This record gives sequence, structure tokens and C-alpha cells, in this order.
Amino acid sequence: IRLKFPNLPVLHCGTLKRQDYFPMELLRLSDKVQRVKRRLTPFQIAKLIR
Repeated sequence: IRLKFPNLPVLHCGTLKRQDYFPMELLRLSDKVQRVKRRLTPFQIAKLIR
């Protein structure tokens, strides 16, 4: 794939063992929002803020 905007940031997904990076120009956002129905732990909140 030849990227039109190779200098855009990438989206980091995955785990520590397998890290995946996706170019921003290949992503599409969904209009369906995934809600968390339970309270987040302090660790999860800290990861969101970083």
C-alpha cells in the first residue's frame, strides 16, 4: 500500500507481546460508541489519560 500521507501519526493497538500500528489514513471511525458499563479501575483510568 502506498500511503498518501506517510507522516501522519499511527494508531497503536495490541498487547505488549504483539504491537500493531495502523496508519491514520486507512482507519474509519464507527458511529456506534462502545460504552463501559462498569466503573474503571484506577489503572485503566491512568492508561486512558496517558
